[in-house]
Amino acid sequence: MYSKKIYLLFFVLTIISTTTNLSFAVTYYNDETTRLKSTAGAGVGSILMDEATILNPAPIAFFNVTSLYYQASSASFANRDETRFTSNPPDPEQSAFIISDASSALKGSASYQKNIFDFSQRERYALSVAANFSPQSAFGVAYKVTKERNREDSADNITKQTYKQFTFGITHVVSDALSLGLLLVDPFKERPGDRFAAVGVQYLYAGFISLMLDGGADYSQNFKNSAFAAAAIQFKIFSDFFLRFGMFNNRRDSSSGNGVGVGWVQPRLVLELSMKNSTFTESTKVDSEKMDLQETAFSISMRF
Repeated sequence: MYSKKIYLLFFVLTIISTTTNLSFAVTYYNDETTRLKSTAGAGVGSILMDEATILNPAPIAFFNVTSLYYQASSASFANRDETRFTSNPPDPEQSAFIISDASSALKGSASYQKNIFDFSQRERYALSVAANFSPQSAFGVAYKVTKERNREDSADNITKQTYKQFTFGITHVVSDALSLGLLLVDPFKERPGDRFAAVGVQYLYAGFISLMLDGGADYSQNFKNSAFAAAAIQFKIFSDFFLRFGMFNNRRDSSSGNGVGVGWVQPRLVLELSMKNSTFTESTKVDSEKMDLQETAFSISMRF
């Protein structure tokens, strides 16, 4: 019965998504949870819950709790050419609200994210569902509706856009120490530059060290120009503290950098704090500007 519901939902969302196909370029910093910022974006192969509408939608199938999540993020610039602005843009910021329910056979998550960058604003509503197709494997899909409001500097001309995208994910738990993930983002190419495929792996060593590695590219473009990779390590300290470090390199937007963070995980409460540093190089191929971006994020998750 649940399989029929999933297929029906996929079919309905596919029909809806094909009704809109508008796009134009604008810069935002990545929609990531606090944990993902600390691992520099790595986590496709990890068993994560609050990230179901943001990264891989499949792993939520392995949980059996309900989660309420709130995140606040801020950012600052360095080495940026400010002379191209006639007035100072507001500081970048993000906020996210996520509710996830994995207490029944069909797991799901819904989220709202708001992203302000320079004089542009993006709001994203997302819904994901996932289910096991074997005791060790799960499949999930996320459907995202994004609304953008963009303007150049302080000019009065404002452009608006709404677009809809899918993300498909698979997670396979090989053992208690090893999990694998496969991710396909925007396969219908609703927005140029967003489509990519990624694989990820997480390996637990000696019971307290987790190693994460992600890699992928836009499979419709030259691999050399669209490849990205992220690697991270997590240390479990005592029984409830986690310390994380990560590094990434992304040719899709000419950026590279690192992340660091700490998490306090209790049965009913999860607190996360992270920092992510990104360096962008100027590139006419991907319309990126030279700058350094430092992000700070805090989140709280209540589980029932």
